[in-house]
Amino acid sequence: MSEKHNGLKTLNNKGVGPKDVVLIAGLGNPGKEYENTYHNAGLLGLHYLAGNADFVTASTGTFSFFKNDGKIFIQPLVFMNESGIAIRDALKYFSVKPEHMLVIQDDADIPIGELKIQFGRGEAGHHGIESIVKHIGTKEFWRARVGIEQKTFFTKRRIRAEKYVLKPLSQNHKKHFENAFDVIRKELI
Repeated sequence: MSEKHNGLKTLNNKGVGPKDVVLIAGLGNPGKEYENTYHNAGLLGLHYLAGNADFVTASTGTFSFFKNDGKIFIQPLVFMNESGIAIRDALKYFSVKPEHMLVIQDDADIPIGELKIQFGRGEAGHHGIESIVKHIGTKEFWRARVGIEQKTFFTKRRIRAEKYVLKPLSQNHKKHFENAFDVIRKELI
């Protein structure tokens, strides 16, 4: 697998770079049945970066968090399509501006395990990101888009995301994700 790191800007239009990120959120769905699925790439990345951290539920009840070395790790406790509620609450709770936030998400338009870290991108049909933009009123935040796109073995045609996003992650693909998560770590520290 080749690591791709396309579209990385060193600074956003507010003069803030990835190393200035304070709040890191991982998108996914709560519950055991979603735990190790492709759609939970964001939560998998968050927990990879946070290690074996003990997350504490915020008084809002919409997210849990862990603080370490000046970074705040946020795990929404709502379903993916309602992520904006948790992110809005977390930004307010910690008084962090959106440009100092990185959201880790899955992306079915990027090949499996590849990564794009970008600022101010549109939602591109991702319902979790749509919810965030709706609830915080801006798309001016960093995103780490972890590729989950899959293709058929023989024809190399793209498989529709609905067919696999909620299926368990294969061990081979998990290794690709971990490589991408290592790149995220290097960009933030």
